[in-house]
Amino acid sequence: MRADLVAAADRQRRGIPSDTLPSAAFSGFCKKYVDDFVKVRLKPSTVESYELHIKNHLVPYFGHRQLVSITRADVDAFVAHMTRKKKPDGEPFHNGTINNALFKLRAILGAAVDWNYLRTDPTKGVGMLPVTQKEIEFWEAGQIAHFLSTAARLEPGWYPLFATAFRSGLRSSELIALHQDDLDLHGWRIHVQRAFWRGQLGTPKGGKDRWVDIPESLVQLLREARHLRGPFLFCGEDGSPLARHHLAPPWKRIVRASELSWLNIHGARHSYASLLVRRGVPLTAVQQLLGHASITTTQRYAHLAPRAIAQFVAVLDQPVAETEMRHKSGTPPAAAVLAITESGGERQVRTARMAMRPARFAGSDRSWCRSDSPVADLDGSSVTISETSGFGRSSDSGFSSEEG
Repeated sequence: MRADLVAAADRQRRGIPSDTLPSAAFSGFCKKYVDDFVKVRLKPSTVESYELHIKNHLVPYFGHRQLVSITRADVDAFVAHMTRKKKPDGEPFHNGTINNALFKLRAILGAAVDWNYLRTDPTKGVGMLPVTQKEIEFWEAGQIAHFLSTAARLEPGWYPLFATAFRSGLRSSELIALHQDDLDLHGWRIHVQRAFWRGQLGTPKGGKDRWVDIPESLVQLLREARHLRGPFLFCGEDGSPLARHHLAPPWKRIVRASELSWLNIHGARHSYASLLVRRGVPLTAVQQLLGHASITTTQRYAHLAPRAIAQFVAVLDQPVAETEMRHKSGTPPAAAVLAITESGGERQVRTARMAMRPARFAGSDRSWCRSDSPVADLDGSSVTISETSGFGRSSDSGFSSEEG
């Protein structure tokens, strides 16, 4: 009763109309929101993120204040407070961290509106702070090949996992959660539907599974990597699943031995995406391969292909006969032509396929019909179109298994 009177007096002092909304302190409602919604519907990693931001930033600022007493001005003041707040090492908080705290505050107060604890959301209209993206660190194709050849020589047991990281772009949490049944080697693809997070097996980041096309070199490698020790593709000698911290020691040993510039294991994912973009694969295709929920995340690689759009619009200058030739030759119409050159009576057609799901193929020879996949460029392959034969074949493999 006393809390209700205090809340009413506070609303009157701030000019907020009196109503029949239930009384709730900010700290108490945060706990209710986490228990009744976050822990029920969101991933464990997201739960931990909410709990840390509530404990370290939100409750220390808003404390036990009544929800109805929080205004837009209070939210703006919280953001300003966070820009002045220092970390234990004396450094200011990054704008990304502040935005993350604001995002969670918005979710909490938005739920308060939905659950009839508030009439309006005081965070409405409060914008996010500008964030400068960190420069992406990645290796070039030659550096990747050198790293993998060193891995094959010094750490042969770890070579298949690290090669898969560079040639599929999977997160380390997804790599160690792969089951052997997730491999569709006849369709040249991997079904990514699990991820480990601190020993807990759950869904991949974003909560959705995805299919990832893989190049021929990786198909051959994974075919040889199958074993009878258990369901996990990459595992211990007894078949037990790996943890992410198991990957760091061999990775560091290989980097040191290869004498390359330092790159952490997540850099393999950046290298995979960067290589695809630099070779003209559309960002929408890269987005699907990486499993990004938003194209905005994939846009960080856009600057690596400044001429990619110019290459695609070049098809507008192709004569009608050229288009007919591509259809008669069997080049999929859904493939965008990157370049056409002639040599010795043959045409070299480099394409990037727009559709991500590979077709089911009959027969064992898939060399020509897979060359239009975005990941075919990881093997450096192209399609040779003969004017007379009407079929293509893969050529000029520059990222083969022999390179590691």
